[in-house]
Amino acid sequence: MKNIVATSVALILATTAVSAADLGMGFSAGGKIVSEYTYDAENMNVTLTPEVGYTLAIGRDIDFTMSTDLEIYDDQFVTDAMFDGVTLDFKASSMMMKSLEAYTKTSYDIENGDRGEITLGLSFVF
Repeated sequence: MKNIVATSVALILATTAVSAADLGMGFSAGGKIVSEYTYDAENMNVTLTPEVGYTLAIGRDIDFTMSTDLEIYDDQFVTDAMFDGVTLDFKASSMMMKSLEAYTKTSYDIENGDRGEITLGLSFVF
């Protein structure tokens, strides 16, 4: 139990969000690292989510992003299977008003060659 607590604390302290870098010409890159410990299952998990983006400025900005979740640690460091079953997530969004965002999103499973469901939506933040 001591090892689990020590590992959890070390990984949580080492876990930071990667800030997006503006690459110029509308392109950006960034991501985040999430570290979670499920107490009842005694399971430690660390996931890296890299993201690249492009902003098309044509009167109203349209943001295009592509990201994926890569499992780095699952009670042990994941090495061989890190890229198995990788799914790329795609999203295009535009702010219609200050609090209203319109978006469309889908995914693509590289291993199976399958496209995910296409979703169109509106998001209102208040």
